[in-house]
Amino acid sequence: MPESSPIVPVRDGQAADSAAKVGPGRRINGPGEPEEKVNDHLPSTGRKRHLVGIAGAGCALAFVVLGVLVSAWVPPLDRMIIDGVQIPPGSVLHQASLAVSTIGVLACLAILVAVAVRARPRGVDLLLCAGFLLLCAAVAVLQFVFQRPGPPGQPLGFSFPSGHASISGALAVTSVVIAAVFVRSWLRAVLILQCTAVLFTMAARIALAEHYLSDVVGAALGVCAVGLLGVAAVKRWWTADTRLAISRPRP
Repeated sequence: MPESSPIVPVRDGQAADSAAKVGPGRRINGPGEPEEKVNDHLPSTGRKRHLVGIAGAGCALAFVVLGVLVSAWVPPLDRMIIDGVQIPPGSVLHQASLAVSTIGVLACLAILVAVAVRARPRGVDLLLCAGFLLLCAAVAVLQFVFQRPGPPGQPLGFSFPSGHASISGALAVTSVVIAAVFVRSWLRAVLILQCTAVLFTMAARIALAEHYLSDVVGAALGVCAVGLLGVAAVKRWWTADTRLAISRPRP
């Protein structure tokens, strides 16, 4: 029997139609025994949801504070890294860093597409996932809010938060959310692959002297803030009955 099927044993004097009184995702344990959720580790508006919201608020606060601090100041660690990484433009290492920067974003996109095809979210869930992606990616636009002057290799002038890191992070966070909600068996692999791709992208942007370390850290904080707050806000994905319904295998 599939794991998501409700188990309702009929016992002494218990009518079979009592199953209709038990919501999906619950089982009857017997007279006087409490009902038990099949997915008890996914509480409805419970403590975990509140903790996710608190973590998101913490990331948002750290993002804003960091952005304000570095908008007119270059921390010593940022300066030391940029001064220490001297890659001649046009060199093999420079071209390799450019390639890694681009491939990292494309890898995040490919993983997101694979997860979305496997999960096949529909209706309101599809709209929620699309909204997640757009909101997380919008963190990159905040460059024009903080207007931090970039290092010498930054062609656009503003560098906080890093655009490449924000876009790759948005793709990564969205794919992790989709995996967590729809295909939990993929969650660990998606998390590892996306974190690796994002880290390589961040390292490449620093190696190209287009962003400071604080720029890519800020991008990570901003995207995580949007992702965590968004997950906490979607009550639908924390309700056990809804999770059971959308996680059932589709033909």
